Amino acid sequence: AFPGHVAPRLAPSLRLHEARSLSQLQRTPAKPRALAASPAAQLTVAVCVAATSWVSRARVKHSRGHARRSATSEKDGAKEDPESEELAETQAEDVSSVAEGEQPVRKRRVPFDPTKEPGICAPMGFFDPAGFCPPGDKGNFRNLRAAELKHGRVAMLASVGLLGQSLFRLPFGGVQDTKEVPSGIDAMFVIPSTYGFTLILIWAFVMEFGVWKESTNREPGNFGDPLGLGMYDMEMRNRELNNGRFAMFAAIGILAAEILTGKDAAHQLGLR
Repeated sequence: AFPGHVAPRLAPSLRLHEARSLSQLQRTPAKPRALAASPAAQLTVAVCVAATSWVSRARVKHSRGHARRSATSEKDGAKEDPESEELAETQAEDVSSVAEGEQPVRKRRVPFDPTKEPGICAPMGFFDPAGFCPPGDKGNFRNLRAAELKHGRVAMLASVGLLGQSLFRLPFGGVQDTKEVPSGIDAMFVIPSTYGFTLILIWAFVMEFGVWKESTNREPGNFGDPLGLGMYDMEMRNRELNNGRFAMFAAIGILAAEILTGKDAAHQLGLR
């Protein structure tokens, strides 16, 4: 409280001081207050940060691996790709034309096109609705084509064997009696046919991992021509792929029908 004769003199000074204080407060930015986070919130943030970091590293690793596989497949496939020979011939023609004073015509390398490979037959054509074989990824196509050929060859042997064991038996090994050794899937669980099945598995592992190895200098599934038949051309490759695809469906159908009905392949076809 101020005396009556002093208060009117101090009023302008007080108002000026209040105005300066208010303007200074407006110019000074407010500092954000740190919010206290609970342990659960801190754990959630830490997990989200770690997951984001892991996903980022995984994407970078996947991109580098994809680029490395593509570069390796293109480099290794240059020896067997006829386009590389055409490109070499074109470069030789460019050198000769430059020597003669002509303007060379450059030919760009065409990226890998899976629609130009064997197995693209009518009426389906290039059937890849899931996009497993994108253009330009030759390494991925070679892996899938090798797997398709292996499954097709095994399925052709399996479908013929499922039908053949119902009609013919080996004259040795104790498998002659059809009453003791049944046909179909049950034969795998009956001695002595179990021994034969085990030997077939061992032989398959030895051939798969020791003898029949994929080579980047040859087409997928090409393990040579030991009999010298000379039938490795586009027509026979298309036939092998189509028969293998059909055999995969046939083998699955025979096994599924036998599980549901109890009839072997010969009974399913009415041959017995």
